[in-house]
Amino acid sequence: MKRLTKDEIKEIYQKNICKKTKDYDITHYCCYPIVIEDEDNIYVSKKWGINSEGELIYNFKKNWFVNLKMYEENKSFYKGIYSK
Repeated sequence: MKRLTKDEIKEIYQKNICKKTKDYDITHYCCYPIVIEDEDNIYVSKKWGINSEGELIYNFKKNWFVNLKMYEENKSFYKGIYSK
């Protein structure tokens, strides 16, 4: 699996629309699977979105998200976002 950059994540998001929505200030859900690694755990998300604040929301029920600007600058406690 490859560690994705912020731009690669946004490209995947734009190319993989599975359902349009206005929930959580996003335009659509992306159903392309990604793996999110933080300091302690690894999560798999099959439904995610990016809002207008530049946050990748990967668990909508718990409102878990990654600030992509902080991720790109290595200031986030997320170690990596991966995909094939």
